[in-house]
Order: sequence, then C-alpha cells, then structure tokens
Amino acid sequence: MNKFKRNFGTFGRAIYIILLRWGILAVATVFLMWYLQYRVFENDAAAAWSFWDNKPTVFWYSALILFWLIIFIYGIFHRPFRTIGVAFAIITIITYINNTKVSFRGTPLLPEDFQLADQAGTLTKFIDFAALTKVILASVLAVALGFLCDYLTKPYFRILPALPKVAKKKPKTKKARIRRKKLILEHVVYFVTPRVVIIPFAIVMFFISANFILNHPSSNSQEVDWLDHTELVAWNQTLNYNQNGFLLGFLYNFKKASLEKPEGYSKDKIASIKKEYQKEAEKEPNKSKKSLKDTNYNIVIILDESFYDTSLIQDEYPFIGPDPLPTFHELMKKYPAGYMYSTDYGGGTANIEFEVDTGLTNYWAKTVPYTDILPKIENITSIAKEAKAAGYKTTAIHSFTGGMYKRDIALNKEGFDTFITDDKMSHQEHDENSLYINDLAIYQDTLDILRNSKEKQLVSVVTMQNHAPYYKSNYDEESYNFEFSPEGWDQNFCDIVLAYLESAYRSDLYLSEFLNGLSELDEKTVVLFYGDHAPGIFGVTRETGDQKNIDATQLTPYFIWANFEMTGDFADKKYSETLPVESEYSKYVTLPTTTPNCLTNSLYGVLDLKRNAERMLLKDACAENLILTTYFLGNKNPTGKATENYKLLNYDLLGGKQYWLK
Repeated sequence: MNKFKRNFGTFGRAIYIILLRWGILAVATVFLMWYLQYRVFENDAAAAWSFWDNKPTVFWYSALILFWLIIFIYGIFHRPFRTIGVAFAIITIITYINNTKVSFRGTPLLPEDFQLADQAGTLTKFIDFAALTKVILASVLAVALGFLCDYLTKPYFRILPALPKVAKKKPKTKKARIRRKKLILEHVVYFVTPRVVIIPFAIVMFFISANFILNHPSSNSQEVDWLDHTELVAWNQTLNYNQNGFLLGFLYNFKKASLEKPEGYSKDKIASIKKEYQKEAEKEPNKSKKSLKDTNYNIVIILDESFYDTSLIQDEYPFIGPDPLPTFHELMKKYPAGYMYSTDYGGGTANIEFEVDTGLTNYWAKTVPYTDILPKIENITSIAKEAKAAGYKTTAIHSFTGGMYKRDIALNKEGFDTFITDDKMSHQEHDENSLYINDLAIYQDTLDILRNSKEKQLVSVVTMQNHAPYYKSNYDEESYNFEFSPEGWDQNFCDIVLAYLESAYRSDLYLSEFLNGLSELDEKTVVLFYGDHAPGIFGVTRETGDQKNIDATQLTPYFIWANFEMTGDFADKKYSETLPVESEYSKYVTLPTTTPNCLTNSLYGVLDLKRNAERMLLKDACAENLILTTYFLGNKNPTGKATENYKLLNYDLLGGKQYWLK
C-alpha cells in the first residue's frame, strides 16, 4: 500500500480505496437482493433462486435500485461493512413486517401501511413475540458484525493516515502548526465530503433508476418487454409482488396515492352532470316513494368483520360440523339477500366501509381514502350526511381503537355525530380467550342506543370478532373438524381454519339474537348487513388461478332486514343469475351481486326511497357495472355513459375541486 501511495499519491490511493469499497458494496447488494426475496418467500431458498433464474432482468434491475439505497446508507456511515450490516437489519425487519401482514391479512406490505405507524401499538396482539425477538437479535448481530469487520479491516480501507499524536497536541513551531492544520483540514474534508456528495448522488441515481417503476402508466396491468416480459399488475398486489419481487412491487404502489385527473373533467362538465341527474330525480315515476326525511324508522348498517359463507368453497375445505351460518341462510329465504363482491381479500376493511358509507368507489383512486384523502378534504357526501339532513342522529361504533385507519377523523368528515370505540363501549365481553370484543357486545350497545333515543337513529356498526389471528386456543369448545386432512395441510393450518369456523358460527348466532332484540322494539328498524371480505385463509382455493375460485373467495353475504314490510325494487326479484359462482343457496338470492359502492343503492331500492341527483347517478352506474373491482374485471375497463359520469364525480369529490358540492 505504501508503494501504491508513492506511485499515485494520496489522491490515487483514495480513488483505489473508494472503488474497493464500492465493489464490496456491489457484491453485497447481489446477496442482499437474494436475501430480500428469500425472506419474502418465507425463508424458501429454492423460491429465491427460482426468482433469480426465471426473472434475471427483474432481479438485476431491482438490485440496481437496491444498490443506490445501500450507497445512501454508505453515505451516512462511510464504512462498507457497517453499511452492509445496517442494510441487512433493515431488510430483515421490513420483511418480517411484510410476512406478518401477509400471514394475517393475505396482502403484502404497501407504502400506505406506514401512514399507520403511529397506531402500531394497537397491533401488538397480532405479533409473534418469539419471531420478533429472533428478528431483533439477528438485526443487532448483523450491525455489530458490521462494526467489528470495519474495525478489523480499518488499516486496509483507510484513505488518510490516522491523526498522529503530534496533531492532537498544541504544536510549538510554526511549521508544526501548519502541518497540524493541514491534517485536520484533510480529515474534516474526508469526513464531510461523503455526506455532502454521496448522499445526494445516491438519491439522484435512485430516482433516475427507479423512475420507470415509480411513474408507470396508470392501467390495470402492463406488460414490460425489457423486464423479461413481466407484467406490472394494479388489481392484485399479491400477484404483483410475486411476479416482480418485493422491491418493485413496493415501489410500484407509490403512485397509487395520487388521483389521475380524468379526461373531460371541468366545472361546467360537473354542473352539466348534476343538472341532468337532478332532472332524473324529479321525474322518478313512483309517487309513493318517500324521502329519507319522511321516514319513521331507524337504520342500522353492519359491517361484520370477515363474515364469509364457506358453502361457496365447501369442496376445497371439507370440514364436518354444523352449518357455520344458519341464521344467514334462513334469512335468505325471507328477506332480500345475496352476496357482495368484495373489493379486497383478507383485508381492506376501511376501503370497503368507505365505499358503503359514501356510495363512491376506490376503483380509480386505488388508495386508502380514510388515511390518504378524507383527512385532507373539506367535505364528502355520505349516507350519514343524508340522514343528518333528514333529522337522524348519526352514531358509529367500532369495537377497536378509533385511530385505526384514522376512523376518528374520517367518520367525523362523513357526518357521524358520535363515534364509540372499544374503550367507550358499555359492553365489552369476549368469547373465552378471544382477542376481540365479541359481536354480541357491540349489538348490545347498538340496542341500547336505539332503546334510549327518542330521535331516529342511523347507526354504523363495525365488528371485530372474526378478525385474524385465528387461534385454536380462542375457544374452549370445538364444533368443527376435518373428516380427513387435505393433502399438504399441516395441523397448524387446519387449526386456523377450524378456529375461524367456530368464530363465524358464533357471530352468526349473535346476529340472530340481535335481530330478535330489534323485533321486540317499538320503533321500526331496518338493517343493512354485510361481510367486508373473506378471511385470508382460503389460499387453497385462490391459488388454483381459476377465475371462479377467485370469485368464490371475493363473495361475502349481505342482506336487508326490517321489522316491517318492505315492498321496494328488489324485494320480489330473483338475482341469482348475477352470481359468478353457484352455491346451494343461489336459489334464494334476491339482491344483485355487487360491489360495496352499490350496497346503499340496493337499500334505497328495497325501502322505496326517493333518490337525490347523486344517488340517481349511482343507480345508473350500478346498473351498467354491478361489480366494479379489478378482481372481477381484470384488464377490462368498465363502460357506459353513467359510469363515465360516475368516474368524473368520484374524481371531483376525492381529488378535484368538489364542484358537485357548490
């Protein structure tokens, strides 16, 4: 090294050491890229090698982006091995979070999940603390080894000689003072330069390299020839991550937070659409229709967490035991009922709740409206605001923390006067060892509100009983079992499915008790009930890739019940032909199979209520596209004049100037 310095000087040696360091980081990046996929594939080395082998261009493109992230870390520490250790720790932690979310939600980690970081304390009940401890220990060990390696190799990677003792003492001669100042200046420059130069350089190179994936065209899917003919997928992020790797999948979703302005959007266009549908509302033929203001009944809207009808997938999950949903199946024979085509699987509750409450859709926005949009806008239309204007008191109840998905902000924007969370509920009973307040408790709180109020009430209920995780230890009794263990299933997975069935069975029974309680009230009451999505445990059905199997796991029960006679649009019509899959209960379906945005449209039809301009537009848009989600439409675009107008309305209210409200 001294010979090198004599021949090339300090500058040449510095270039040599920098290239050596960056070379080590480049080699480490390849390993870390493989390790990232290995972790995402749940420590499956064969799957990680297969991803590299089958998608080499995707792998190396991802590695290039990762390299600039590592150089950014290097700019902070300016030591190669501690940089590698810190990068290893970050990847270990991020992939642990991702795998935990996949386990409980069935969907990968998304950028918007970090907006809920302030609510992480509410999620501790989901955490496997043994696994978390291993992750923390592995991360600490990796960082410690990095610092140790840098210490041991310090003489080989030092660009400037260490400050001699003479430089640390006050020199006596002028020459020594000059030499001391020069040495200190060199070390200051050496310390500051990487942080001033390398960090901005890494940021610029990252955005240049990642520009394509960060600013991809807005479409449901896009085939990219130069990336091994891979397909970027908007409609299914589990598929997107599996095909394109975690890094590209994660970066792909950054664009989804912005709403793309649709062609033709303007103040005049919105005014024209509103005028057209106001005329439609005034011309409704049935003079017997009542406005919401003229009604004399309570309205209860129930989102039952992960309430799913397993009769749709009985063949793949051959359990033995009682019908998990006897109440719902009996209600189908007497009341308007059917299946909602959920916009998500295994998660996305807040998005589904948003669509039902507002009659808007997340199809074009592709974000989390409760966290990304509602806190930032002044106003939003909703059934709660319609009810308030019609003389109703509006109450929302959620048997969990109010900060989750910023419901405390979002529901206030939607027009709910009161928001009752788990800590404010009068009833807080749990089933045996279950983590969550059961459905019976939240129904008891709802009954108390209706009994104690002299005013008409709109109550929005969001339950938690059927939320993951599903532990065998949750319940003392076991009502279900498998006649045989399906091939490839371990006992732990069987226990998860059986625990969910027990939870759903009890949830259904509590629903029966609730409806019996409503029947005894003097006040008229109507209930719109729906399951938000299937639990994320039906991968056996979904992984076949067959569209009917995917459809089956997207369908959740919904019905409209009242303690008085309903004679509206859907009460006596058969809609089983709209079901994308068959079930033994198809013959009882009398409500259209539709996405959450159209549920209150069905409610207005059954109750024979007058619609305002916005609801007339929603009615026409729902008639054109009953199912508005990419899980069903795939690459197809929804069509129709009303749908185009509905798209403009959605943009206006969620991302535009809100001309509709002026």
